[in-house]
Amino acid sequence: MSVKQQLSFLRLGGHRLTKTRRAVLAAFDTARAPISAADLLESLEEVGCSVHKTTLYRELEFLVDQGLIQPVHIAASTQHYESTNQPHHHHAVCTDCGQVNQLHSLELEAKIEQMSQQLAKTGFEVSGHSFEMFGECRECQS
Repeated sequence: MSVKQQLSFLRLGGHRLTKTRRAVLAAFDTARAPISAADLLESLEEVGCSVHKTTLYRELEFLVDQGLIQPVHIAASTQHYESTNQPHHHHAVCTDCGQVNQLHSLELEAKIEQMSQQLAKTGFEVSGHSFEMFGECRECQS
């Protein structure tokens, strides 16, 4: 869904389309990796959108509740977020420089689905999953 469609979705839901909300959705639309709130604040300031930290955290929570962004657990101390517009994927995270690469694997998804079916037989209902790999990128290894 494009930013325009996301804004229409929010408008139809009776939500306000504030300057901050528009800027945050646009930032997620152009992001190529998950973003922390601190990085998002900096990015918004660069485009002339000054937002108080508390307002941004409320906005992130709102957009998660609306299903337009999702939390991503790639760092122990900092919460990151990414748009739900992307195809399902996982992440490879460099523990030195923080570089994040998307991982797409039909084989992994098939195995996860198989595991979910096995769990369903025990009465456990899987509602989602997350898979991140941590290590050093090529640049940090040299």
